[in-house]
Amino acid sequence: MKIHAGKVICNRRLEVIAVYAVAWTIRLHMYTRGAGQAALSLDWTHKAGD
Repeated sequence: MKIHAGKVICNRRLEVIAVYAVAWTIRLHMYTRGAGQAALSLDWTHKAGD
């Protein structure tokens, strides 16, 4: 019984980690895309400034 409960908790924890991993991957992907575009626009304005 104890082992089964531990397995369930482990599975639940893995599920939570998987959900967080997916959410963070999406967030990081969106952020890096946004940051990349922002860096490009900053680079352009910097070049224009020079």
